[in-house]
Amino acid sequence: MIGLHRGVVRPLLKVKNHAVTVATTDDLTIKLSMKRGDEIGAVAREFDRMVEHLAESRNSQLDIAHRAGMAEIASEVLHSMTEAVSVVDLDYRFVSVNRAFTLTTGYSEEEVVGQPSTMLDSTQHAPEFYREMRETMELTGRWSGEMWQRRKDDEEFLCAIEAVEVLEPSGKRGHFVVVLSDITEKKRAEQ
Repeated sequence: MIGLHRGVVRPLLKVKNHAVTVATTDDLTIKLSMKRGDEIGAVAREFDRMVEHLAESRNSQLDIAHRAGMAEIASEVLHSMTEAVSVVDLDYRFVSVNRAFTLTTGYSEEEVVGQPSTMLDSTQHAPEFYREMRETMELTGRWSGEMWQRRKDDEEFLCAIEAVEVLEPSGKRGHFVVVLSDITEKKRAEQ
């Protein structure tokens, strides 16, 4: 009977107590680590794997929640800025724009999302200008300068533009955030 107690009951109590500790402390870092080659050892190893899986799942959920929270903050910042801001994908198609973009260009978010950013291109620049600008953005991850753009009503306006690449959490290339300021009146006043 003593052998049964030492060989079976005591190890099973250890597994049970470990389960209670994990459940009551919510500590998913504690390992049972039984080095037995029998069924009780197998149960202990599977229990450790289950706890490890729960820890990975919790970390993944926390990471997703954190990213969602950061995305919500970024969206709020984007939409509250007074400068016209657009987010374009790597094919230079609009992903998102803010209210100031709509006020500046005349295009609503619904009208531009999914459309190529070339819809704003002005006839005052040769196609090479835009090609060189995009090549610079692809090589360096940024571009800034002055550029003529075209509003929905076909009126052209001069912009100061700052474009910056934003990487995905994985480090891969993601999107470009483009901030534009209408400087047409300022330039006219300087002349």
